[in-house]
Amino acid sequence: MSAAPPGPTTPELPGSPDGQRPNRQSPKSPPPSPAANRNSEPRAVPQVPDHELLRPIGRGAYGVVWLARNVVGTLRAVKVVYRQDFAEAHPFEREFHGLQKFEPVSRAHEGFVDLLQIGRNDAAGYFYYVMELADAAEVSELAGERVSGRGSPECVPPLTDTPTHSLTHPRTHLPADSPSRYIPRTLRHELKARGRLPVEECVRIGLALTSALEHLHAAGLVHRDIKPSNIIFVQGAPKLADIGLVADVGDAQSIVGTEGYIAPEGPGTPQADLYALGKVFYEMAMGRDRREFPNLPDDLAGLPDRQALMEFNEIVARACARHADGRYHTAGELLADLRRLHGGESIRRRHSVEQAMRRARRLAPAVGLVALLVLALPIIWRRQQTPRAPPAEKASVFVLPFRNAGTNQTGDDLRSRITDAFIDSLDLLKGQGLRVGPRKSDWVNRDEDELRRQVGRDFRMSHVLTGRARVEEPAIDLRLTLYATGKDHPLWTETYAGTTND
Repeated sequence: MSAAPPGPTTPELPGSPDGQRPNRQSPKSPPPSPAANRNSEPRAVPQVPDHELLRPIGRGAYGVVWLARNVVGTLRAVKVVYRQDFAEAHPFEREFHGLQKFEPVSRAHEGFVDLLQIGRNDAAGYFYYVMELADAAEVSELAGERVSGRGSPECVPPLTDTPTHSLTHPRTHLPADSPSRYIPRTLRHELKARGRLPVEECVRIGLALTSALEHLHAAGLVHRDIKPSNIIFVQGAPKLADIGLVADVGDAQSIVGTEGYIAPEGPGTPQADLYALGKVFYEMAMGRDRREFPNLPDDLAGLPDRQALMEFNEIVARACARHADGRYHTAGELLADLRRLHGGESIRRRHSVEQAMRRARRLAPAVGLVALLVLALPIIWRRQQTPRAPPAEKASVFVLPFRNAGTNQTGDDLRSRITDAFIDSLDLLKGQGLRVGPRKSDWVNRDEDELRRQVGRDFRMSHVLTGRARVEEPAIDLRLTLYATGKDHPLWTETYAGTTND
């Protein structure tokens, strides 16, 4: 189901919020002719095989969504797209072919609305597709329908501000004898009725939608119009809908989508889809319009889920970064961060570690050792641990402040940054059972041998990592040593060399 219910006075247009049409015209295409205006004259009720079209439940710039009943009495949604609403034949045919390509994809992932039937009536000038129906939204009052022209209803019941049900208790059954009371349950309806959603719900919805996008992009397709009114709930599960704009990545260069969700570089790419999804996340979590990004809720300090909200905002900020190189490059990257957050990991800390490592790399290539050591340490522990090592509840390492082995001030700055980078990076392995000691930057001038003994005695750590950085520009040398606490003989030592020009 692809359309959201309209506001009190103006029907909402799928593809744009608040009654605004999406811009589907290529920059070089002429504006639509008056005949292309869907309101220029009444239209007869379309004919769809094996379906009785009951009434419109949503309108878009190039199509109408109908509530329909099939031959066995099941209610469905049917979208009808008219040729005369396009200035040229090519975009009309392009959208039909995109629909054909999406049809098998729609049933291969639970995050898409299922396409059940596709057809066209060239004599009457339209194509159509039949979809599963969204859950019915709950409202306290329903306005009547008014009829115009050839008996086609022009409006649907308006939204109200009455609080709706929880996402975990959806109203999934619509009485067969009361289709006139049906309003589709969309994410837009949820936000209008409830305001901002709890972070836990935002993460669950985000996981479902991002996984669906990953599947869509893997098929070489892009959505091009992701927004709350194009996200429906079916049996309580969120799904991407309004798939009329789905297209091949290479054939998606026309200007489409909805203002405020379109990436600065334009639509039609997987990254642009992720940008639009990030704006949806923003509206869900902050309860604000996407044009207000990156403003936070006014009552942020008093919110009970403030900490979780700021963690989720880390994901939103990266998804909605103005420059594409600062955003998630793939849906898989975004999905990975959502899964980490769902599992209790700090995204803010993870992103700060990544930023610290990028800054450190600009000082010297030696920071690349962080990743290498993170990979190497678990192997070293398994091979080198002895029964006489101080007892510890689990594998653990204490990173002593790295020392400046030279007199160059650059070396002093470098050794401090690398120490922090190692601590932050090793801390990312805590989910694999690694315990990392606290920072002790003020220990830099104390005797290192005594500190290694103190770590085992006071902090019950099994291993200690020490390091020395020497900078004699342009040369940089870094020496790393790993000890078992209580042992003077190192388990592992390595020296890395580079230059300040790298």
